[in-house]
Amino acid sequence: MGGRSSHFCPGCHHGTIHRLVAEALDALGVQGRTLGVASVGCSVFAYDYFTVDFVESPHGRAPAVATGVRRVRPDAFVFTYQGDGDLAAIGTAEIVHAAARGWRVKTLTPQLARQFGLEDEKGVLITGVDGGSIASMAGLQAGDLIAEVDRQRVTSVGELEAALTKAKDKDRVLFLIKRKGGSLFVVLQTK
Repeated sequence: MGGRSSHFCPGCHHGTIHRLVAEALDALGVQGRTLGVASVGCSVFAYDYFTVDFVESPHGRAPAVATGVRRVRPDAFVFTYQGDGDLAAIGTAEIVHAAARGWRVKTLTPQLARQFGLEDEKGVLITGVDGGSIASMAGLQAGDLIAEVDRQRVTSVGELEAALTKAKDKDRVLFLIKRKGGSLFVVLQTK
């Protein structure tokens, strides 16, 4: 934490929470590679107190911004700092969707293609799936290659996100998955 007096209102717990977050960052030893995401409201002042880089997001959208930051900086330790209204009121849907999808994905590079035996393929590689997540319940696995979303070819994480955004009002999304030399269709329940 930086050496600065708190400007928060008396009785506010931001100062206590700042101290706890700073202690956790120090204990984890990740300060040099940490990026914080704070949104509109009192939480945005976090960049005045922490000696890490911060990104400001629209109100309630810190989880979505943090997801994007993590995708472009997979080496970084990324966290959100949000107030109660931002997180639990306007941002409820964002936090639920960020947690529920439950996968980690990367654009298939030549190096990853060799590593996973996918030399002749293009798509988005699933590198991890959280148990109990939407992805897990649909049967997706680490090592799966997402080739299409709703019959639309995807060759990068950006294209995957664009296809999912396009399908945001649907109850289900159809994926074409390449797995161990074969192909299968997987339906992902989104609501």
